[in-house]
Amino acid sequence: MRDRLVLKSPAKVNLYLEVIRKRPDGYHDIKTVFEKIALFDIITIRPAERIRITTDHPGLPTGAKNLAYKAASSLFDKAGFKRGAWIDIRKNIPVAAGLGGGSSNAAAVLSGANRFFKLGLEKTDLVKIAGSIGADVPFFLDKHSFAVGSGRGDSLSPLYRYNDINIWHIIVSFGFGIRAKWAYEGLKLGLTPRADDVKIFSYFGPNNDIGQLAASLYNRLEEVVLKRFEVIRAAKALLLEAGAYGAVLSGSGPSVFGITKTRKEAAAVRERIRRKLKEKGSKVFVVETMNTSKGA
Repeated sequence: MRDRLVLKSPAKVNLYLEVIRKRPDGYHDIKTVFEKIALFDIITIRPAERIRITTDHPGLPTGAKNLAYKAASSLFDKAGFKRGAWIDIRKNIPVAAGLGGGSSNAAAVLSGANRFFKLGLEKTDLVKIAGSIGADVPFFLDKHSFAVGSGRGDSLSPLYRYNDINIWHIIVSFGFGIRAKWAYEGLKLGLTPRADDVKIFSYFGPNNDIGQLAASLYNRLEEVVLKRFEVIRAAKALLLEAGAYGAVLSGSGPSVFGITKTRKEAAAVRERIRRKLKEKGSKVFVVETMNTSKGA
């Protein structure tokens, strides 16, 4: 056995997110379009006598509340593995930012540790464990760039034919997090949902019509989050003013992103945003769609 396994754990954005109803289990039924993006945490797995998490991020839990810890614990229990793992997480994805960093870390540990320790669990086993950890975790086990999520978001329909689409994103993150539970609970779900628009790539088409795609960006949670946080509302407006074709909140936020067709356009938007963004602790990233054909 090699002495370690190093993994890239990608972030995600939601190009579309409609909240349909609250479920009896306390979660919400949603319809969303996930996209993996080329912003990565780096995870290193080594053999150890027990599960141990280390990280360079001071705000990240290292015990049982860490999703990577939960993933390793559930995986080892299922496989009957009696030892542990030292899991080191180098964070580049902002924490509690609506970009799926914790869920991605959990999925990377599930698939990576299963291979590294030769545990022999099947993909169906990993997906079941992933769903028990968090609604977004199964998406990161999927090998495709884009997928439609329904139910809690864990019932996935990969968008195979769109794997070659490449979108550039300007992501604005903040130095604070938002609890997803708060955002969902704040919705007035008696109102009529927006018409199902998850087929947004049909607008993108063979001519890469970024304008049509931008017009289809949507997140129902903006009703709650933008109303409460003026800085997020202002950042979205800045993205549009600076030249993004469209902009939207990712997940429950606080990260908001704009899209462009080229790296040059995205870099220009980033520079305009940086000059005007005043919120302490905010960061601006330029990232493209993750090319899953090359693996992570």
